[in-house]
Amino acid sequence: MKKDETDLSRYDWSKAKRGRHLESARRSLAPVFLDPELVAYFESPKAINAALRAIVDAAQLVKPVKIKGRRSAKKRVA
Repeated sequence: MKKDETDLSRYDWSKAKRGRHLESARRSLAPVFLDPELVAYFESPKAINAALRAIVDAAQLVKPVKIKGRRSAKKRVA
């Protein structure tokens, strides 16, 4: 008889380690605290993430302008 897809008894759990990926998952999370007046502009955490992604995308499109030929002024010795 074929076992159900949700039946976990088909797996060998003898070498499993509890919490194996817990520490790396904790390091990857970065809580962010918003000021109350900013929270009013967003409907959900998904909206906040979408806004932040849009800012990052826009920042990557804009390249900083390098001004050629500008040097700091040299001191003149009298």
